[in-house]
Amino acid sequence: MIAYTLTPSRQFSKIELTEEDLMKPPFGYPSSTLNLHLHEARVFAPKRKWKFGSDVLFYDRQFISFSECDAIGFRTCHEIEGDFVSYPQIEFKKPILLTGSVLSEPLDTPLEEKWQSWR
Repeated sequence: MIAYTLTPSRQFSKIELTEEDLMKPPFGYPSSTLNLHLHEARVFAPKRKWKFGSDVLFYDRQFISFSECDAIGFRTCHEIEGDFVSYPQIEFKKPILLTGSVLSEPLDTPLEEKWQSWR
């Protein structure tokens, strides 16, 4: 979602993005088939106007953070994200560091009977 909503090409395309704007991927986005539905865009559009500390918009604060940092880190891996990691790396013109997936340790205790037989 960061690549979809916060990239420089999306941020500077208009002063105020509408629900219709958010329903289309930003220029150069790696997938033309991934689009927000109207109900999803309706949730994201007003969040771009939230004020967060010192009267700075929440999305502006996030965008400034990504723009002014030396590198961006995510807890994922390239095998899972693929081009969706490469896209913000190109957009923000800075390295993206991936920590890899963090999978929980398997349980060493048996599941409750209701969960073992659940289908």
